Amino acid sequence: MTPQWRLSSKVSPHSKASHITAIEKMQLYERILQHTINTTLFLPAATIIPASYKPIGCFKERTDVNKDRAIPSLEGRDDVLDGLGPTSYRGREFPIEKCADAARRRGYVMFAIQDGGLCATSKEIQNTYDTYGEGDDCMVNGTGSAFSSTVYTFSDEG
Repeated sequence: MTPQWRLSSKVSPHSKASHITAIEKMQLYERILQHTINTTLFLPAATIIPASYKPIGCFKERTDVNKDRAIPSLEGRDDVLDGLGPTSYRGREFPIEKCADAARRRGYVMFAIQDGGLCATSKEIQNTYDTYGEGDDCMVNGTGSAFSSTVYTFSDEG
């Protein structure tokens, strides 16, 4: 795909082209971003694309990863969930996509992200995700919070 925009390195500081407005800069950045999105998928380890799942809400969770959780943690049980240490998921790149990949490969219909990247899912997630009720503190980036999980369902699951 050939981009429909060009940047010239031969622009003189005295030419009109060097006096770009803030709106023109924003439009240029948007075109560059759209071109990047259309031509490159930055998911090196994951095979699930974002359009194949959707968030269904924010739900409260226990903070103790191993005790009476509504949705069990998948951390340490799948190679795609990279990182070392008990909270390495916080620095994980593409935590939602990677968790989706791990859940889908196991045949699960839903998954959840908590505390910036912790991946949680199970065979029974659709029966347990709302055990502690709805949460109101999930981050807008879809990675839950310390006390709640953003829960996702695969789009083809309803």
